[in-house]
Amino acid sequence: VFENPFPFPVRIQTKAREGRLYVHLEGAGARPHTVETEQVRVLPAGVERVPDARLAPGEEVVERAPRDGQVVRVVVTAPDGTRTRRLVRYGRQAMTLRVATAELPPGDEAAPAPLAGPGEEAVGGVLALLVDSARR
Repeated sequence: VFENPFPFPVRIQTKAREGRLYVHLEGAGARPHTVETEQVRVLPAGVERVPDARLAPGEEVVERAPRDGQVVRVVVTAPDGTRTRRLVRYGRQAMTLRVATAELPPGDEAAPAPLAGPGEEAVGGVLALLVDSARR
């Protein structure tokens, strides 16, 4: 979600190229920030097994599709040349797999993954990071 912190209208342009996302903000009397991103690593989604007595033995049902997370290096360059660097962690979503009760070994349920690790910040997107950096 983008909230305009300026007293004038802004125009947002985004472009993705070669694994990087570029965000360009324009407005009356304002000079744009440049945002560069680089994927540092992929966080595998994993599987969360949920016992379900309603299923036939051996049956499995995917309840929620997996989504890998990622750690991204974000560099925001202000019009005056000041650079802000951050590691941002986009959380993973484990696949939820309902399995027949007889097929689930005891203690096989996966623990939910934390949203952010040491030195990383969990955010909803790069624009939230940009707005946060612009206010400092």
